[in-house]
Amino acid sequence: MWDRRVPDFRDGRSAAVFKFWLSLNAGNVPHYKDWDPVKIHKFMRDSFIVQRHMEGGYFYRFAGTGVGEFLGKEVTGLALDAMLQPRDWHRAHASIDDLLSFPCGVLLRNITRTATGRMARVEFLILPLAADHDACDRIVVHMSVLETRGYGAGGGPEFGSRIYLEWIDLGAGVPDDAIIAEGEGEPVSEFSPPLR
Repeated sequence: MWDRRVPDFRDGRSAAVFKFWLSLNAGNVPHYKDWDPVKIHKFMRDSFIVQRHMEGGYFYRFAGTGVGEFLGKEVTGLALDAMLQPRDWHRAHASIDDLLSFPCGVLLRNITRTATGRMARVEFLILPLAADHDACDRIVVHMSVLETRGYGAGGGPEFGSRIYLEWIDLGAGVPDDAIIAEGEGEPVSEFSPPLR
């Protein structure tokens, strides 16, 4: 049995989603049909599901209304690439591929820009879901906006300076090059345009 260390959540909603995910299949990766939106309805507003399609890319299978408000558009059905900057496309696909192949989870906190242009510090919890053939082909992502500030390049010297990433071992390990990273970074995410 692996060490079920609780990730360093900053928001109780992330912890509640993680607890629900663990409860679905005794801590193993749950089948996507077990992810019942009714049982976790209060968190689905700020969640989205990304699924691999046959051509090898990914698309938004579902996006809650809070995600659409944050991004300024409905993304359900769109290719993941439609919301990524070209420089982020390959990195995002490789990270999702790693997450699904182990499978493992990710906790990420970074700075991104909302659809209205405000800067927000957001916590993302990313967890795999299994398909009919027991291979993982989709991820569920819950986002918690921890803090929102002005329209400048980060809203203050400390606001945009820290990015935190933690791979979550769900029993099958994590990628060899996976690290717990906390460091300096440009305050953007795969959802936001580059700051100018």
